[in-house]
Amino acid sequence: MADSYDVIDVRREDCIDYVTLNRSAVRNAIDDHLIEELTRWAEGATHDSTLRMAVLGAAGPSFCSGADLGWRSRTVDLDAAVARVVHDLKAAGPRALAASKTLIAAVMDRPPATVTQLTVETIADLRISAEAKEGIRAFLDKRSPAWVEGDCP
Repeated sequence: MADSYDVIDVRREDCIDYVTLNRSAVRNAIDDHLIEELTRWAEGATHDSTLRMAVLGAAGPSFCSGADLGWRSRTVDLDAAVARVVHDLKAAGPRALAASKTLIAAVMDRPPATVTQLTVETIADLRISAEAKEGIRAFLDKRSPAWVEGDCP
C-alpha cells in the first residue's frame, strides 16, 4: 500500500515518481511536516528497486519560498540566533568583512574564471594584511583579536 501524505503529492508513472510540494497557500514554504513527509518518501524511494527517477515539482506559482517563517520563529530562539550572528560578525576582521562585500558585488554576473581570479586575489591580499596576522596571533594565543570588543571568547 502506498504511503499517504498531507503536504506532498506523489504520483508514479512507469518507473518515475512525480513528487509535488503541496503547500501553495504558503508558497510551499518548508516546515517540519514537509520535511518529515519528504524524508519518509525519500527513505521509501531508496529501497524501491522499481524506481528509476524522481521529478520534484510544486503546486502554485512558487516552487518554494524557503523556510516557513512562522515555523522557524516557533522552533528557534530568535534572540539567541541574532546574538550568534552578531558575535560571528564582530569576531570577523573588519577588513575581511568589507572585502567580502566588495567581492560579492564585483563577481555578480561574471564568468566563473573571472570569479575565481577575483576570489584568489582577494584572499591573497587579505592573508598578508596586518588584520590577518593579528587574527592568526590571537588564534595561536587563544585570545580574541584586537578588533573585538571583549565579549567574544
